Amino acid sequence: VRHATPVVGLGETRLLDPGAAAVLAHALVSDDDAFLALHNLSAEPQSVRLAPSALPAQPLTEVFGDGA
Repeated sequence: VRHATPVVGLGETRLLDPGAAAVLAHALVSDDDAFLALHNLSAEPQSVRLAPSALPAQPLTEVFGDGA
């Protein structure tokens, strides 16, 4: 992922509040790119809510996951 998406290695890290204690949410942001990562640290599925103002302005594309 780091080689295909340079912002992962070069972007500024922003921690986000996902509203779920078992989820780590962060964004890696540069001037023209962004990468949003949600890490479920629980064995159970989790629901998250991110404030729109916390999300990067760039469009989001799912890289991993089941699309749910």
